[in-house]
Amino acid sequence: MEKKVQQYKVDAAADLSAMIEAHDDVFFTEYRGLTASQLVDLRRELAKHNAKYRVVKNSFLRVAFRSLGKEEQVRRFLTGPTAAVFVKGESGAAAKALVAFAKDAPSLVLKGGLVVGEVYDAKQLAAYSALPTKIDLVAMFARVLNEPVAQLARALQAVADKKPAA
Repeated sequence: MEKKVQQYKVDAAADLSAMIEAHDDVFFTEYRGLTASQLVDLRRELAKHNAKYRVVKNSFLRVAFRSLGKEEQVRRFLTGPTAAVFVKGESGAAAKALVAFAKDAPSLVLKGGLVVGEVYDAKQLAAYSALPTKIDLVAMFARVLNEPVAQLARALQAVADKKPAA
């Protein structure tokens, strides 16, 4: 006799598959011990960085990742109470927010995730969060390009200030 899967379970797994596909990166955490207000604060903080925090059944995540051919990559993260962080766009800022929140709330445990298709464990995810974001790197590069021009402008102004008026 074939076991019939309830439709809401099929729909939940399909929704998760669509959500995974629509987002660039996914992080996994254990949330046991967090209060409801901490979860609300975490969701608000992550929302500032184009990320969604969802508590999800491991079986639904497993089915969703299996349908995308990525189950083996994430299987080790799908144990115990699991919440997933779905990130659109550049995920460095969301990773920073997650690590910073985990420092203030030790109940939040980083498990790992998929960053640009690569599997990161908790240590790698913490190291990734320490890197400058893409926006930070562009700003650093702009400052490097701007500094020689600024030095030239200051030197020319100093020469102009020293020249006696004619």
